[in-house]
Amino acid sequence: TQQQRIKHSYTSLEGLYRVAEAINPVLSEQDVAERALDRVLDLPGVSGATIRLLGLDGRPAFAVGRDATGAAVAPCECTVVPGQPAGVARATCRGEPSLRVPLTTGMRNRGMMCLTLGDGALADDDRQVLETVGSQIAVAIERAHLYGNMERLVDERTAALESERALLSAVVNLSGALVCVFDGDGNIRLFNPACEQSSGWRADEVLGRPFRDLFRRADNAPVEFNASPAGAVPVQQSGEWLARDGSVRSVIWSSTMLRRADGSVQYVVTTGMDVTELRRAEEKLRYLSNFDRETGLPNDVLLRDRVRQMQARVIDGKPLLGYRRLRMTRLQVIRASLGLEAEQLPELGAVGYPKTS
Repeated sequence: TQQQRIKHSYTSLEGLYRVAEAINPVLSEQDVAERALDRVLDLPGVSGATIRLLGLDGRPAFAVGRDATGAAVAPCECTVVPGQPAGVARATCRGEPSLRVPLTTGMRNRGMMCLTLGDGALADDDRQVLETVGSQIAVAIERAHLYGNMERLVDERTAALESERALLSAVVNLSGALVCVFDGDGNIRLFNPACEQSSGWRADEVLGRPFRDLFRRADNAPVEFNASPAGAVPVQQSGEWLARDGSVRSVIWSSTMLRRADGSVQYVVTTGMDVTELRRAEEKLRYLSNFDRETGLPNDVLLRDRVRQMQARVIDGKPLLGYRRLRMTRLQVIRASLGLEAEQLPELGAVGYPKTS
């Protein structure tokens, strides 16, 4: 009799080990339930089993049933009864004796396992083994839930990062501002379409190359981007830069640097505004403000400016020769009758005032 009890206990413990071995590596709650049933049926005296899982909100989430051969059957209708005493309880399921094993971990109930007993009914000594099995299954279900939740959070975070990256890429690529990023060694890592249009270089031609090979000043001065730390006001520098075709572009650059945890420079982010057309417009506006549009001759606005300059020279005690202003009458009659060339006068070299016709 003692040998039979020892053999029975050994079989139960072996079944317990097999259950733990089967469910420990599983990372899905449903897989935990299905694998647990496959091993529970190896326990002595068990002819069928059902596992019903509850969600965190207490509602039924999943149910699975197996018969003595391991084939899938419809789960029994046993449910967790509120107020039922904790621990393994005897019951009757489908007219056959059964045991209800709660799947609990701490204060949380994750479901119930119903074991149908055959001819070799489980002994009372197996109660502790079954409670341990139920606890192991509940722990495995909790672990699978945490893993699934963590995996979901990782997927959501990854999707959010991909969305932010796509948004940032769209902003950088569609922006009219020049955006260039190079690493701590000075090699270009990002070159947006605005940079391509302004410089004449394609991104696939410049990525990985030192920025000093591509950025050249019109005055041949050394090229340096003085970047401020991240979060501080970006350092601005303006100047004239040579494009790939040798044309001169006026660009205002703003630079900031990103550092690693050890303090080394990881990236230098430079954004620029190509103001070449703005400078040309300013020059054109300045010309139209000081010269006549039809004749190209200096107007009275430029004359007043030169007079003010001459007055400033007199105040400073610098020598001044003076200037002469001639007023011609009936020029409109001459222009109308003989043409524009007829009213041209000999050049007068006035000091401080452009030579005019």
